Amino acid sequence: MTIIFFNASLPNDDPKNYYYEREWRKVNANLFFEKDDIDCILVPSEDYKAKLQQKFPLLKDLIEIL
Repeated sequence: MTIIFFNASLPNDDPKNYYYEREWRKVNANLFFEKDDIDCILVPSEDYKAKLQQKFPLLKDLIEIL
């Protein structure tokens, strides 16, 4: 496993600066979006993929394993 530390000196458009676009977190509020707003859903294993596909069958084509 490789750990890449955050480099605050990189400009936002530098290809090595990918930290800002990887995940969203929203606390204590609803977040509404459409299926077309989702590019993919990443999960760590086949087990998680199967569980998520079972719970959200409309999203099953968007779920990918890391």
